[in-house]
Amino acid sequence: MANGKGLFCDADGTEYSGNWVNDQLNGLGKEKLLNGAVYEGNFVEGEKTGRGKFNWEDGSYYEGEFLNSLLHGKGFYKFSDGRSYDGDWVNNKLNGKGIFKWPNGNFYNGGFKNDMKEGFGIFSSSDKVYEGNWVNGKAHGKGKLSDNNGKTITGTWRFGKLIKKDGGQDLVVSGQDNEKESLEKNNIETPNNNTDIKAISSRKSGLQNSQSQL
Repeated sequence: MANGKGLFCDADGTEYSGNWVNDQLNGLGKEKLLNGAVYEGNFVEGEKTGRGKFNWEDGSYYEGEFLNSLLHGKGFYKFSDGRSYDGDWVNNKLNGKGIFKWPNGNFYNGGFKNDMKEGFGIFSSSDKVYEGNWVNGKAHGKGKLSDNNGKTITGTWRFGKLIKKDGGQDLVVSGQDNEKESLEKNNIETPNNNTDIKAISSRKSGLQNSQSQL
């Protein structure tokens, strides 16, 4: 029965160096997968649990809290293309509060649910800032939109489209030409569609591929 410090090399090429208790990984350790991915951090009864860092072979990485070999708790994820997310995780998904940033300076700061923007949040780009409610990844409900020229619109959005200005007519119903132009100009389409964020979850299978017991 393995106890104490040791190195284990699995048949699939996985290497583990660290602490063992009753044939299970326990405490601080380092795990290297054959594809080049590396985990360094805490283990509890063979599972990645507690603080740790997982580096993928493409240069992306996650640093933060784990539970049962899943991203769970507070953590920071960096994409290989420069995007990042810093915030709450539940079972490998963005859930809670967090900040998602793009290399061009755009960012979203607010609520997430199942990898989608949800609840109150602020999206900022080079030419506009929207702050308000979100549902299923799109602006939905009451919100405020401001542009670089100091113009501000408050109103109601439906799945990313402005449908009514405060104190004005329903834009969808009125059909006025100037209102139609406003409707198109003030749609909220953030650079990340939902699959952009979900790509994080689809790449985490390596976290559970390793053998954690002898």
